[in-house]
This record gives sequence, structure tokens and C-alpha cells, in this order.
Amino acid sequence: MPTWASLAAFYLDAEPDGLPSPATAARLDALKARLHTLLEAGGCSRLVGIVTTNGRCELLVYTAQGEELRRAARALQDQFPELELQLTVMHDPDWTVFRQFVPERR
Repeated sequence: MPTWASLAAFYLDAEPDGLPSPATAARLDALKARLHTLLEAGGCSRLVGIVTTNGRCELLVYTAQGEELRRAARALQDQFPELELQLTVMHDPDWTVFRQFVPERR
């Protein structure tokens, strides 16, 4: 899976700490579940991490099929119109983006 992608979901009703309100958190959970279902159906992508802060929930994905992920992002935007979704994709065959979140073994 040589392609890294970030599907960022921007939400307006952030709490003072930047995290989503309970209602928005429920919608973000539904978005994550739906993304997982779409990725599982294609079999060429893996959700590897989630970062939520400052009015943004970023879903980190590695994929072998960028177009599959683009289709999933478009479908999700239609299903979750209250969230602004932004997809960023880059070539990362060594998973360098992911590795920054994993402590080095000693």
C-alpha cells in the first residue's frame, strides 16, 4: 500500500478543548464506521490512525488504490453534508508518515 491519504473532517461545534461536541462525535463515529465499511469492501486500503483536535478529525489511510479512496470520500461527503471533508493523497511507499506516530524500538 504505497499511497498515504488523509481524509480530514472539519466540524464547526468544537468544544473549548478543540474536541467535538457529543452530537458531532457521534456523527464522526458514523463517518469512521462508514469509511471502514467502504474500505473493507474494496480490500485495497487500511485505516491506520485517527487524529482529532482543533475542530478537525483526520483519518489516516494507506491504500493501493487511490481512486477507490477518492470514490469513498465523495460518497462520504454526500452522506455527511454537515462536515467539510478534504482528501489529501501522497506517495509514501515506506510509510514515513505513519512511522512518525510509532515509537522506535530500542
